[in-house]
Amino acid sequence: MNVVITARHFDPPDGVRDYALEKIDKVHKYYEKPIGCHIILSQENNERVAEISLSIAGKTIFVRETSDDLLRSIDGAVDKLIGRLIKFKTTRYAHK
Repeated sequence: MNVVITARHFDPPDGVRDYALEKIDKVHKYYEKPIGCHIILSQENNERVAEISLSIAGKTIFVRETSDDLLRSIDGAVDKLIGRLIKFKTTRYAHK
C-alpha cells in the first residue's frame, strides 16, 4: 500500500510519521489489498487534526479526527477508519 503523509502548518515532532505508519498498518487486518492512503496532519488553532483518506477497490473512505494531542487524533482517526471498513465489508458481502 502506498502511504503519503502530509503535515500542514507545522513540522511534526520526531516519531510521529513512524507512529502514523505503524497505526495505519492495522488496516491490513481488516482489508487485504488497500490501494493507497493519504494521511494529513494539521494544526488548527489549539487543536490537532488527523485526516485519513483510504483508497480501496471501488471506494474511497475519508475520516477526520480532532483533539488536543496529535497522537490521540491519529488513534481516533484509525479507529474510525477501521469501523467504516468493517461496515463496508459487511454491507458489500452481505448478499453472497
